[in-house]
Amino acid sequence: MNEGRKVAGPAQDGADAIQTLADRARPSGTRPCVRGLMTMSTTHRHATRSLRVVLAVVLAFVAVAGAFSAAPAGADGVEVPGREVRDHGYNRFCHETRLRNGALVPGLDTLYGQTWQGPRRSGLAGAPPTFTVTDGTVTVTVTGFTGTSFDWSSDIPLDGVFVNAGTAPHAAHRFYRYDPETTSDTGLTSADATTPIDHIQFCYDLGPDREVRDHGYNRFCHETRLRNGALVPGLDTLYGQTWQGPRRSGLAGAPPTFTVTDGTVTVTVTGFTGTSFDWSSDIPLDGVFVNAGTAPHAAHRFYRYDPETTSDTGLTSADATTPIDHIQFCYDVP
Repeated sequence: MNEGRKVAGPAQDGADAIQTLADRARPSGTRPCVRGLMTMSTTHRHATRSLRVVLAVVLAFVAVAGAFSAAPAGADGVEVPGREVRDHGYNRFCHETRLRNGALVPGLDTLYGQTWQGPRRSGLAGAPPTFTVTDGTVTVTVTGFTGTSFDWSSDIPLDGVFVNAGTAPHAAHRFYRYDPETTSDTGLTSADATTPIDHIQFCYDLGPDREVRDHGYNRFCHETRLRNGALVPGLDTLYGQTWQGPRRSGLAGAPPTFTVTDGTVTVTVTGFTGTSFDWSSDIPLDGVFVNAGTAPHAAHRFYRYDPETTSDTGLTSADATTPIDHIQFCYDVP
């Protein structure tokens, strides 16, 4: 009885009720068509709603992934605020350095418009897990050294750490740059994290009042003619000034503390090791020239002070390893 008639029951939703009314209002020949259209309309609404949900989930995932990928990560995969990592195929130093073989190694400091120096330790194959590196100004303690990774802490903030590993063209050197400067970091490695580390250098800022220039040939505060007739250029001409100053040569075997004077200025040198020293003066100086080695393998270095200063620490030759032969202290001629 009442075949073909549908009555909306508890199990039927609003769409089924609408379909039933449509069936009753249409001739029997049109029911399948209308029903099909109504079913397709309902299915389309469900599919659209599902698609919107899927799209929302995908967009949310992309946004989260983008937020994570935008944050810089350290070399060990750990995000370190203020730390930048650069990989290099060739050796570098904190500051431009001429090696004993005459090769000029570019300085990392020029990449950042600063002037750096810093202690270095080489020949690290077989080094102990803990050791210190110093140049008289900064002391860095290396811990957890495994041959391929290490941690470090310093008694003053550093601008960067250069990790030398392997040899070109298969080098895996890496530079860690810190801005702002920091006194420690962990998990430093070579560029591929597997090549054994050969040497490490720790870079710090000399400050805006000290400039360092390396020279392949001898210089004096003021132009000087030697006994053999050779004319040695003056450093003062580089700065449009006229300088003079006391000098001490033949420093091989010199004691840790000594004085240098010309009757106008007296400079006290302390902590002299043969490759580094500190100094203090009774009048402000414009610069100090450090003579080390002989051309073409010289490692001379000039420290320029502007404004003038009465002391400085941690002065070395250009490569920080060539023994110092003589030192001259420069001041303005009235």
